[in-house]
Amino acid sequence: RKQQDHLYRLPATQAGLVTMVAYAMKSQQPHVAEEWDCDDEAWHIRYVAIREFRSNGIGYVNSDTVAHAFNLGVTADGGVWVIEPSSGEIWPIEAQHYPMLTGVLLL
Repeated sequence: RKQQDHLYRLPATQAGLVTMVAYAMKSQQPHVAEEWDCDDEAWHIRYVAIREFRSNGIGYVNSDTVAHAFNLGVTADGGVWVIEPSSGEIWPIEAQHYPMLTGVLLL
């Protein structure tokens, strides 16, 4: 089996990230507490980025600090972005929308 790791890439800019997240949001299931909520939504966005865009630029974060799961996006131009998985909103990490003292990041 041939290695294909070199085929994965980061979105170039925030605009590319917005495109991926908007595409993922089209197939996002309705939010249902404890059935399909923030962790499921965040995994879905990450899955769509990998499957449809061959991108490893969206990670999954489970924050102990705010008891919430969300995504982080990394762009080739050096940007780091927070993605709210239930709405698809994107903020620069500097905005500190979710204060993160402890948590797990999977990229």
